[in-house]
Amino acid sequence: MRARVAPVVTSVALVVGGVAACSSEPGTPGPAAPAPPPTTTSSSTPSTTVTPGPEVTFYRDVEPLLQRHCQGCHEKGGLAPFSLATYASAKPVASLLAAKTLARTMPPWGAIDTAECKPPHPWQKDARLTDAEIAVFQKWSQLGAPEGDPKDSRSRPVAPLDALPNKDLEVQPRTPFVAAGDRDQFRCFVLDSPVLEAGAYIGGIHVVPGNRNVVHHAVVFTDPGGALAKRAGADGSWDCSSSANAAMAGGGAEPGQQGVNLVVWTPGYLPVDLPKEIAMPVAKGAKLVMQIHYSPGGATAAPDTTRVQIRIARDWPDYLLFTTGIGNFPGPIGANGDGLQPGPNDRTSTPEFRVPANAEKHIERMVFTMPPPKPDASPIWVYGVMAHEHLAGVDLKFDLEKKGGASSCLLQDRWDFHWQRMYAYDAKVAALPRLEEGDKLKIRCTYDNTMKNPRLADEMIARHMSEPADIVLGEQTMNEMCIVVPQLLVKAPPKP
Repeated sequence: MRARVAPVVTSVALVVGGVAACSSEPGTPGPAAPAPPPTTTSSSTPSTTVTPGPEVTFYRDVEPLLQRHCQGCHEKGGLAPFSLATYASAKPVASLLAAKTLARTMPPWGAIDTAECKPPHPWQKDARLTDAEIAVFQKWSQLGAPEGDPKDSRSRPVAPLDALPNKDLEVQPRTPFVAAGDRDQFRCFVLDSPVLEAGAYIGGIHVVPGNRNVVHHAVVFTDPGGALAKRAGADGSWDCSSSANAAMAGGGAEPGQQGVNLVVWTPGYLPVDLPKEIAMPVAKGAKLVMQIHYSPGGATAAPDTTRVQIRIARDWPDYLLFTTGIGNFPGPIGANGDGLQPGPNDRTSTPEFRVPANAEKHIERMVFTMPPPKPDASPIWVYGVMAHEHLAGVDLKFDLEKKGGASSCLLQDRWDFHWQRMYAYDAKVAALPRLEEGDKLKIRCTYDNTMKNPRLADEMIARHMSEPADIVLGEQTMNEMCIVVPQLLVKAPPKP
């Protein structure tokens, strides 16, 4: 994820400090292309009421939980390393299932309720297990993982989580790309699509990485007028790790037009599957561009062809959704105390972003104040929130402090670099958190820069590092970030 995202949403700028950019202020979208109706976003997954009895069997008690919470990833060829689709595949890992569910590390879910954070609404598609469900896995393992009667099975097809339901089209780069060298690379690809270039509203989108070993993240955005696409070579791609990224904030677009961030994909990210009243605009004549951050590929990296699945919205939306970014400030900004805040390990009077070597609970804080909107601008609601740090990150807390003084926690993420997710609120638009002039958005990022941090330690070993070093803000995998990526809603223009 780039160290600067400077989007503009209905003329309200949400700034992210650093060195490069993606942004969003749409031109006027063209008419939506005809397509099958989008499926409505599911609400929070209902809890299964389970009271473990003296006997717990696979078919009667465990299989329904695996179907509800696990098999979307744990399927043949799925995101997870092994299948849980049958008794034969689940029995050998019964004790592992018990341990991982008891520790609440599986199913992967970072958005937590804590003494300091009670989010304003439940989450859509909440994957967390109840205490009773966890007890089922415990009891099943203790009993030796009994199979039970196959007649008790309520087996049903489970849709893979790594696929967009009812997709209309799939686009990809013109040629594969091979990551090389020992440094991170940033590559931009033109994604040709006559359907989208005619103007459309998007009701769903998902990125499917071709080579998960090197695809660190991907940003898919629109390029109004195709100005950015002109930088591409014959293969439809170009190196965008330098000043080229400034154009993603509109610098390469025609005057008055800027791109729209459609999705910021990271490992663990689920498909963006919007209800029919919400969509993302693609202006007529805009090109689709995907920026991919590749981790070092070394000499054995396989070619990558990352695909983007898209569903066209059939109905004219009531609200438009934009994905933006807040954070990654390298220092103070403005005159109202915004930007990077003073920290416990600053070596000068000016705040610095530095996670010292062997610091176990290091904290960096950032603040951004909402500026005045332009006349007649739409209200802005927060539809979903995603945290982003790198390998030393262990926790991120995001607060909204209203101009009047009331404060609420929008997200606390028990951070895991390998399972990053957008968390969308399960609430009507009118009840969603609203961003207004003078509101302060506060981010607290916590880091563990020690060998006790398993994600960081694994990467250090792979890079032949024997001990931690100071970590600074930057775009490389071994740098750090402190950024929140919200999905914001504004009112859609009236249907012509």
